[in-house]
Amino acid sequence: MDIPTFDITVNASRREMTTHGTDAFPSGFYQANLYLHPLAWHWHDEMELLVLTSGSVRFKTLSDEFIIKKGEGLFFNSGVLHAAWEHDSKEILFHSIVFHPRLIGGHEGSIFWEKYVNPLLADPSLKALHFTKNISWQKEILRLIEDSWQAGYYQKSEYEFTVRANLSHITALILSQNAPAKLPLSEKQLRDNQRMKLMLQYIEAHLADAIEITDIAETAQISVSECLRCFKHSIGTTPIQYVKQLRMQKAAELLTYTTLSITEVAIDCGFQEMSYFSKTFRQTHGCTPTEFRERTH
Repeated sequence: MDIPTFDITVNASRREMTTHGTDAFPSGFYQANLYLHPLAWHWHDEMELLVLTSGSVRFKTLSDEFIIKKGEGLFFNSGVLHAAWEHDSKEILFHSIVFHPRLIGGHEGSIFWEKYVNPLLADPSLKALHFTKNISWQKEILRLIEDSWQAGYYQKSEYEFTVRANLSHITALILSQNAPAKLPLSEKQLRDNQRMKLMLQYIEAHLADAIEITDIAETAQISVSECLRCFKHSIGTTPIQYVKQLRMQKAAELLTYTTLSITEVAIDCGFQEMSYFSKTFRQTHGCTPTEFRERTH
């Protein structure tokens, strides 16, 4: 059986449109090599748990950055914008479980939803968590994630019970080991998050066009200097550098999953000069667009 890759499709607001699992059992099980397929900025309604099985990777949210090594893991809460890049490895494999909160909480109003799931969803301090083997309760969570992934991917006997029980246990461990946040997100943090979503949405919708910093700033009705501050504070880069990263990510996806010519890929990604496109692609991916297509087919 081929392990499904973690390819994602997003809309203009960077919300992931992939369906994970089924309505009856809303949970998907994935493995991917992040060196070949970096995860661009995206978010989803589902929660996500993952364990790195090879290499080292850099994950970012709008407020945090994590360097994850082999054997370590992460939790992303519902609605959290996040992305990932290789850190210092050329083979970066991870096992991921993406599941809707109702899998463990049932319907809103149930004791499971009200006592466990809703507090986790509502806690601003629990947007993302890094798990290592050095702390006993985190080591147990890593074991439960891997056990769930193995059961779910291979669809072992009564795997639905195993996965749901393990995810419920993980939720209980997270809540028991993390005191509820005393303060909600500040007005400034909420404002910055909303501004970033608007600006990222604009960039996604106009990726094939010429994009200036002034255009990005106007989308959120802020000055250029405030736009630069938001990007630097939230995702650690400049707007133009982010546009470049996103264009290179899209170029890699088009080269891998479509039959568009190299020229068509370049134009769709906002490049009018082929020489500049090839130069930028080589700087990012370490090879020419043609070599990359040959490597991934």
